[in-house]
Amino acid sequence: MSDFYWGSPGYLDVLGVRLIRGRSFDPGAYRDFKAMPAPGGVIISQKLAVLLWPGQDALGKSIWLGKKTRYQVIGIAAPVLRPDPGYAGIGDAYDTLFLPAALGASETGSFVLGTDASHRQAVLRDAFAAIERIDPALVIERDSSGSITDLRRSYEKNNRIMIGLLGGVIVALMLVTGLGIMGLTGFWVQQRTRQIG
Repeated sequence: MSDFYWGSPGYLDVLGVRLIRGRSFDPGAYRDFKAMPAPGGVIISQKLAVLLWPGQDALGKSIWLGKKTRYQVIGIAAPVLRPDPGYAGIGDAYDTLFLPAALGASETGSFVLGTDASHRQAVLRDAFAAIERIDPALVIERDSSGSITDLRRSYEKNNRIMIGLLGGVIVALMLVTGLGIMGLTGFWVQQRTRQIG
């Protein structure tokens, strides 16, 4: 199971996607879409290229999404960790496709805005205000809005808590084991002392 990204011109730079081979999307490749971007070029992660075509060059190969939508691989990207790496299993954490699309007519979507860390809250506040001005009926998931670092930290929060709990249990078990060994050692030394004396 692969992760999909599609966005307007410049979104690869905002996400920090680095091309290893091939080229990026032409400006004319970004067209409006409703469900999936129109057939054309696709950029895939290096791990997905190796998975789909082991030992072969993935550039120029075709990927079919559904029965009628064909994309040609135009670029190979450095590994990009998906935002929810545990969703499909850790083996699929780096299987990623990047598609060009203008998000004009889309009914839903996630937006990534690139900004300096010092302006993050102001940009987020202005984005919410702009969306509410455009269409007050739109639903904005404010709990799912924030910096990518904060969203990833929130996603991994339960795992971090579990690691802390398991670490605490391991320390407690080691302490009990150590006390048991000390107790048994003391007992046997005491027994030997009586036998010798």
